[in-house]
Amino acid sequence: MHLKEAPYIGALFIALTAVCFALALSLPFHDSPTVWALTAAVTTAAVLAYVLSRTVALPQIGDDVGNWTEPLGLLSITTEFLSTTLSVIALNAHREAAH
Repeated sequence: MHLKEAPYIGALFIALTAVCFALALSLPFHDSPTVWALTAAVTTAAVLAYVLSRTVALPQIGDDVGNWTEPLGLLSITTEFLSTTLSVIALNAHREAAH
């Protein structure tokens, strides 16, 4: 849907999916602060983009403003928030292990 209505949003969704997939594949093999920090940064950016899309009329998707209860949006924001939280926990564990 976003690829037709707002191609730039569709492209960003595809990029987000690709980056998240790559990070998910790399975490079991590279349990490093760098990968966890990248995961936290990407998922935090996704959460912020979601909030922005629901509060500011972005070009070509202004109808999403106030649409906080859309089921796929809620699922996305929940998993992104959990990923951010787990990334911060992992970063803290790495920091404590280094001391």
